[in-house]
Amino acid sequence: MTGLPGQLSRRRFLTVGGGVVTAAALSGCGSLLGSPTQIGPRSPLVDEAERVRRTAGARVVEVNLAASPTTVDLGGVQAQTWAYDGQLPGREIRVARGDVLRANLSNGLPRPTTIHWHGIALRNDMDGVPDVTQRPIGPQDAFTYEFTVPDSGTYWFHPHVGMQLDRARSTPH
Repeated sequence: MTGLPGQLSRRRFLTVGGGVVTAAALSGCGSLLGSPTQIGPRSPLVDEAERVRRTAGARVVEVNLAASPTTVDLGGVQAQTWAYDGQLPGREIRVARGDVLRANLSNGLPRPTTIHWHGIALRNDMDGVPDVTQRPIGPQDAFTYEFTVPDSGTYWFHPHVGMQLDRARSTPH
């Protein structure tokens, strides 16, 4: 369908309109298109926000997690996978609202890894999204996640690098 001289056809209108919407959306994401600035675990702004969130005398719950290749028994079938501390699902971590969780992760995997604390509203630099909120933890390296637990509930944690999302799942309570 063509329009009268000086009018836009429906196709041309949709093409131009789509271009305008796309340009507007991209202009709003300008900071995302440049190189991201990572917020490090010892950023003064993050430390101050965490200090305000913590209560005096908060209980510190410290856990050690070892990510490594393992074999699991799936009803008589032996399967090679990756897990935390050799078990699927991973162990339960019990913390209360206001506690400080200090999770020491050692990476015994042949690839980099991270831990994403799924659904927990926590400090950005402990969120475990590789190359966005933290650098991936290399093989044979370690990282300590430490944050104040903001809310009660049942949450889970899992690796957040590539196909590891499908290899290991864990549930903290």
